[in-house]
Amino acid sequence: MHKCLRKYRESTLCPHAFTDTTGIAVESVGNLHVFTIKVQNGRKTEIHTYRYANKLPIRDTDDTLMVNWCELTIRDERGKILYKNAFITDHMITAGNVTSIVRSGRARWKIENENNNTLKTKGYNPEHNYGHGDDHLSTLLVTLNILAFLIHTLMEFIDEKYRLSGILS
Repeated sequence: MHKCLRKYRESTLCPHAFTDTTGIAVESVGNLHVFTIKVQNGRKTEIHTYRYANKLPIRDTDDTLMVNWCELTIRDERGKILYKNAFITDHMITAGNVTSIVRSGRARWKIENENNNTLKTKGYNPEHNYGHGDDHLSTLLVTLNILAFLIHTLMEFIDEKYRLSGILS
């Protein structure tokens, strides 16, 4: 079973694989693939540059996990960067699937961000420490908080009166 896509900061990966956002070290490995396509977005033309590499070490240790990395940079016609993001996965990345992998990573990031925003703005207090108790109280309190969010989300889907009350809206 494949692991989910993860957005990451390049600095968290092995410094031998990723030195900075330019990917200079990746290019030196000889494993970097790059292609560019032009996409019409309304009246504007965007230039999408995909870069990907397979089997890169996530850390500089002998027992490190090998990951597959991809990046999308979107520029306007003048070269201004409109969007730039990178993802890692355990799916083998090819020229044929890199666009769908990036699309999946962007969708997942949007979903996670929306859920975290709901937790922060609707009174679930995820930034609270919950560091009370000696053994497992903090874990129990966080679990109850997430279960409350799950029940509220289910109620949004199945109960019209609850949905109309707008508690999560």
